[in-house]
Amino acid sequence: MDIARGDLAGARVKLEKAAASTQRQSNAVEDMLLLLHERELDNAYYAAKDVELQGRLEEAFTSYVALAESSPGFRDVKERTADLRLRIDEAKKAYDAGAAAEANGDVEGAITHFTTVLLYWPRYQDTAARLAKLRASREVNRG
Repeated sequence: MDIARGDLAGARVKLEKAAASTQRQSNAVEDMLLLLHERELDNAYYAAKDVELQGRLEEAFTSYVALAESSPGFRDVKERTADLRLRIDEAKKAYDAGAAAEANGDVEGAITHFTTVLLYWPRYQDTAARLAKLRASREVNRG
């Protein structure tokens, strides 16, 4: 069947057509539609998780929110959404504080804030490059 091959869209079309055309097998078709829905949710969940692991937090957040709206209570989506919201917000706040400290010549403050950004979101914008530049300039000034 299409589900086993991963063709979920094709399976859905066939199952919905079968559900509309036959009353005798409606229970079996409904069971297959339920199985298909669960597989679609799993695929969406693991796709969001992959995006999260790649460091694309805002995209992952959006995917988890869509999952939560379509299927409230699915797996740990609510917790992941809350965690990502916190990480995104804290990273942005720390980045802005780091940029402000850097603009004011506060190298140590900028280093502290940019280090915090990387704790929440390791791939956020140009944080790693800015931090490396600040650390290098600090070493030059010490020497």
